Amino acid sequence: MGMPLARLQYLESLDSVRSPWRSHERRETQDLQILMEVVLALALGRTVVVPQAYAFDSYGFLRAAGDVLRARESAGVKDKPFRVHLYKADTFDAAIDQMLGRIGAEERPFVSSLFPEFEQPHRYGVDSSISGGRPLTVETLLSSDWMDDERADLLTVVRRELSGTPRASGNSSTVGKPLDVVLAELIDEASPMTHFVSGCPDPVQSIWTELLDGFTALGPSRVGAFDQRSRIHRDTAWPGDTEQRSAEQILGSREHLELLREFLDTLYNKVVARSIGGTMRAQFTTGMVHGDRPLAGRAIAQELAIAGFGLAHGEQVRPIAWRNETQAGFELLTSAEVDNSLNQAELSGVRQLRHDLSAGLPELFVLRAAQSPSGLTSSFWQRIERIERASGADTANEMLNEHLAEVWRALGRGGGTGNLSEFRQMAIEATVGLPLWGATVRWESSASWLGGLGAVLSIATPTAVRHAKSGLDQRRRVRRISHAFGSATGV
Repeated sequence: MGMPLARLQYLESLDSVRSPWRSHERRETQDLQILMEVVLALALGRTVVVPQAYAFDSYGFLRAAGDVLRARESAGVKDKPFRVHLYKADTFDAAIDQMLGRIGAEERPFVSSLFPEFEQPHRYGVDSSISGGRPLTVETLLSSDWMDDERADLLTVVRRELSGTPRASGNSSTVGKPLDVVLAELIDEASPMTHFVSGCPDPVQSIWTELLDGFTALGPSRVGAFDQRSRIHRDTAWPGDTEQRSAEQILGSREHLELLREFLDTLYNKVVARSIGGTMRAQFTTGMVHGDRPLAGRAIAQELAIAGFGLAHGEQVRPIAWRNETQAGFELLTSAEVDNSLNQAELSGVRQLRHDLSAGLPELFVLRAAQSPSGLTSSFWQRIERIERASGADTANEMLNEHLAEVWRALGRGGGTGNLSEFRQMAIEATVGLPLWGATVRWESSASWLGGLGAVLSIATPTAVRHAKSGLDQRRRVRRISHAFGSATGV
């Protein structure tokens, strides 16, 4: 069956800066969140579009893709869940070689999240191909004696998949302005952004002031300051700073830096998504964070970036309606005390959720590949077509819940528990990016570990999440460890 362009899905959660190779405490929950977003996209009949840089350099994407592609092979079906977007390259290998060729370049150097070895090759004891020997290509990279099996295996699987997959063609008519140009226009006092923000609630104006102060301190007119998004994620001396301070040292706090990073990352992903073009849907999520205050700040920064990008390109932008509440995120509901790290029992639960989700995926691929006995489109695709044609939010919401209920039952049949009753307690409140309206989705899935620990992936408003909690859940503490969900929009 041919796939309408509207069934292409861009996920900001796959951003490589979210998933560095260096281990960090939030990797387990981040892996789960990424896999959930990919599964939800597949359940809605979509194909996930992956920019070449994320397809090569995002550890989170590589791990999720490994799970998804293994499930497809297990199902024994022909399906292409991912589509790569190439920039000035004809093949995925050529795109990788171009990125590798920019390691250490004076202009637009390639800064890798997956390979910290590229930055300090001598520290990691890697071979001379990085530091001036033979040209580094994907072939020489994979055969390097310092390459570990995990990264090599993941890259090999994804490379094989994307090398034989139709690419998501860019549309020159939708290519927008470069990141540094958009940023400079937005923070200019004469920018339409100034008038836009003046009509927003106080919390939004306050965050915009923090952003303006931060960008001003970093000197947007300095050569090389914002020509590449990666600079704000590095701890090296900020371009043009006479005291050789890092961005964090100039700003004075990690929290202020993270706010600017959130804004710039969202702006960058809007630029990338627009370069892909078409009628693709794009879903933007904030990075992981501990605590309500920084989560609220990041959510506002994200909304400001989305609005600012639209204004910079002459689009109609809706006001940011802020309810003085923290937008909900990816949460673990637990009776444990809230702190900044997960204990081992909770980590085991997160891993079990991911395992159960992966175990059910082959059944989802069977649904996506199925045709009805008469040769017509299967019930899976018929439901999706009805959802897309629905004329009102209530009708579409009902159809959507009916469709996902069937999908989750299929996931349960394939899951590791073997007991449908154990696929429960997990609610997904998701704005799924359907035309003109948002739909609420509830997903009951396995969260039976620890007998009382539940999980909520919420991609909606706080009110909707609170409605999803009842009984014992209301008495549990909430460990809000991950992203607010800003928008699911057409590009």
